[in-house]
Amino acid sequence: MRMRTIAGRPVWWHAQNLKREDGRGPMIDRRIWLNWGNIDHGNDGCVAVEWVVGKPVDVFDVSFAVHRPFSHDYDISAACAIWPFSFYVSLKSGLAHRIAQRLAPRSSREIAFSIDRTTRLCWRVWTDPFAWSEHTPRWRDGSWNLAAAIFGDRIRTIEPISTTEVWIPMPEGAYPAIVTLHRVVHWRRRLPWMRRVVHRAHVEIPGGIGKPGKGENAWDIGDDATYAMTASATSVEEAIGKVVASILSDRMQYGGSHTFTPAKGVAS
Repeated sequence: MRMRTIAGRPVWWHAQNLKREDGRGPMIDRRIWLNWGNIDHGNDGCVAVEWVVGKPVDVFDVSFAVHRPFSHDYDISAACAIWPFSFYVSLKSGLAHRIAQRLAPRSSREIAFSIDRTTRLCWRVWTDPFAWSEHTPRWRDGSWNLAAAIFGDRIRTIEPISTTEVWIPMPEGAYPAIVTLHRVVHWRRRLPWMRRVVHRAHVEIPGGIGKPGKGENAWDIGDDATYAMTASATSVEEAIGKVVASILSDRMQYGGSHTFTPAKGVAS
């Protein structure tokens, strides 16, 4: 934190590198806070600025929001993104608070327009960015898929290829499972010749394969198990390999070892 005094008022700022915890490195992805006011009794105002390069964002996004008092960290915020660049700014001050109180006394309000990677246009015209209502007219809160309007809706067909009973090898033993291979085809209604084919496998494990719980909540502290998994695969062998790799990875991450003895009633 760096402190200065301007016109008799303390002004201080601090920054965060979004790529490195130590805050060092090139200023490609940064977040900076500029504060002013009485540092002993909380700052009178704050401007937060953030810019990101290369982060997956919408192709284009511009927004301006006024937040209802006490419902957000900042009173006014704005954003502008043109892939791969993103820029955000937020303001909190006495004047901004009075403006927000006048413009958004009951709920936050936002004006926004964006185009995502699927060419879907989305807009908000002075609506609450944190709520949705079916009674809001579409011209105030809606979207329009440009690609679907021109080339037609997406169509997907799933064609089963084979179903095989297998055994999945694990360090503690083998588990019976059923592997079903599918061929998934995607295309647009007006572009039937441009098709994308994906091969997937769905693996069902009736008895489950045990692994430790994540331990992030009260309900996942104990043992857990994987009973089914869907993954991209062109063969039964590839599907089995991905199931084994996924479960061993979970065991190592949450239990510290590839070996695991399931609790009674979890998996055997």
